[in-house]
Amino acid sequence: MTNSGTHTNSTKLILWMPSVFIFAALGPYLGNYGLKVEHIIIYGSAFIYLVMLFPRFHCHPWVDFSSTMHLWLGLGICQLIGFVWSSSLARAAAPTGRLLAAVEHQVQPLVVVGLLCAWAGTLSSEQLRISLRRALNVLVWGLCLNSLLIVWFMRTGSVGLFLPWLPPSGADVDSVWTLSVQMGRFGGIFNQPFEAGLGYSLALLGWCRIQGDLRQAMSWEYGRLVLLLFGGLVSVSKVFIFGGILLCLIFVSICKHYRKYILNLKSCVVLIGIILVASCFQELWSGFSYFMRLFTPESGMDLIDLYTSNRFGGNPTQVTDYFAEVWKVSPFFGFGFAPYEVQDNGFLWAFASGGILGLGIFVLMLYRTLSWARKLIRNNSEQMFPFMTLLLMVLAGIGAPSFTINRASTIFWTLYPLATLVGLSQYPREAAVVKPSITAYQGARALSITSSQSCKSH
Repeated sequence: MTNSGTHTNSTKLILWMPSVFIFAALGPYLGNYGLKVEHIIIYGSAFIYLVMLFPRFHCHPWVDFSSTMHLWLGLGICQLIGFVWSSSLARAAAPTGRLLAAVEHQVQPLVVVGLLCAWAGTLSSEQLRISLRRALNVLVWGLCLNSLLIVWFMRTGSVGLFLPWLPPSGADVDSVWTLSVQMGRFGGIFNQPFEAGLGYSLALLGWCRIQGDLRQAMSWEYGRLVLLLFGGLVSVSKVFIFGGILLCLIFVSICKHYRKYILNLKSCVVLIGIILVASCFQELWSGFSYFMRLFTPESGMDLIDLYTSNRFGGNPTQVTDYFAEVWKVSPFFGFGFAPYEVQDNGFLWAFASGGILGLGIFVLMLYRTLSWARKLIRNNSEQMFPFMTLLLMVLAGIGAPSFTINRASTIFWTLYPLATLVGLSQYPREAAVVKPSITAYQGARALSITSSQSCKSH
């Protein structure tokens, strides 16, 4: 396989694979057992790739992301220990379906990042950039379509429109999706407001990244921006309102070439238009009053309780009660995979499933990954986009296990490594801070190309 201007068929396929992963993450469920399109695509791709390379597979999995993924693997091992340990406790085991889902959520990032690193080793810098741009466009167009479907749902109330995208029993009267709709919080294909807010936040960051490549935003791009802002706002997700939008403004303000093409008269017109529409939307949107209470809280209201949705506050909450239970019953090993049906905090998830050791590994993973991402920014502004997506996921961990949440986690684990590799492929060789990473990346790339050429010769 060559990296010349003429793409081979296999290279063309690889260029589209991250886009396929994003598309699959937005896909429906298959049957009544929790199986999704993304499961078929991701694990099917991994199986085919391993079969094609075996026994010539010499590439180290995860390459530049080895530190992060080894710690993620260590967290999974802690959860396994906690699962075995909890069998000796007088505690009801998690249902099989929930248990399998928790294991799959832990395994999927290892597979996705491994595949992306292996594929990236066969592509040039420009091809990596093309692949990232395609994946971002698939995400933005997909969520724009979801916003249009939400508008249709608000007008007609047709629940059947979203049934294929809801998990088994997802449309029941006591499901998260149904209760959210009754509150006027619309997520469309997303099962819960947090999930929708995180997905739209990643898409909004992706939209900004696309404008930097275009150098001159087309008028219709602002139409996509309106749909993304609409979809994120009607979910009334604080992740989007106080996380995604704020990080996008910081992202655009820090990067000079993004600031030039995004913060302009057209953007101001779009924002003013959204404000005017929102002011007239009160009669059409049943969740408008719920949205406005975030900005006009009642006198004497506990603001911590309000802005964390009762996760923290003056009184004991579900999160603090769960922390206390784990600390009392199994502080060192936790309860293993799927310790609770609802886990409204990412750090609670790590502690409850892996105990003190699991929480320590999770915090160490976040620290080392953020530190590495900050070092990369100093050498190349291209790394600002993956850094912002990583920072978004860390901050979102206050509200839920963001790194394993449905749909949005797959989007992150696809975009973050791919965008980081785009920046790494453009570093000068003498950049000391990333020299070890570049050496590993180039070595894996050479091995992959050699393996491919060897397959051709036979």
